[in-house]
Amino acid sequence: MPPSSQLRQPPINVPIVTSRSPDPVVLGMIGLRSRVFLQLETTFTSQATSVPFVVDSGASYSIMSLALAEESSIRVPPFEAELQLPLQTVSGSISMRVRPGRIRGWWHPERTGYPFDWPVLFRVDAPPSVPSILGLGGVVKTCQWLFDGTYSPESPYGSLTLHDTR
Repeated sequence: MPPSSQLRQPPINVPIVTSRSPDPVVLGMIGLRSRVFLQLETTFTSQATSVPFVVDSGASYSIMSLALAEESSIRVPPFEAELQLPLQTVSGSISMRVRPGRIRGWWHPERTGYPFDWPVLFRVDAPPSVPSILGLGGVVKTCQWLFDGTYSPESPYGSLTLHDTR
């Protein structure tokens, strides 16, 4: 691990929990999951909004509902940027209407350190209730995710630690 810098966000540790979704196959995940709350920049530059993301280390893209982004005052690309994108999921191939864009944010609640600039696909047809997916695509060189299955009373299934490697 490189030495710490003021630009880096402090590491966070979040528990791995069982997936209690009524239909986990729809989400493309079965079994265990880890959720991170990102503090995302909004169109009001001094404010941030907390958005939960399900961490998927195998995902090439981060995906967020366009409706949720708009409700949360997150800057989204214009309508002209929309495209139909074929994606490969656990359930097979699907085609999704998206607006490619970026989100800027922190995983630390106090917004310490420099924000990450994450590529994201804003899913046009998804309601705000669809969980956002956080994938490593576009940031794999700047952050490290460590999944540790070690038991503890607070995290019986283990935990995920996120490290800023910039």
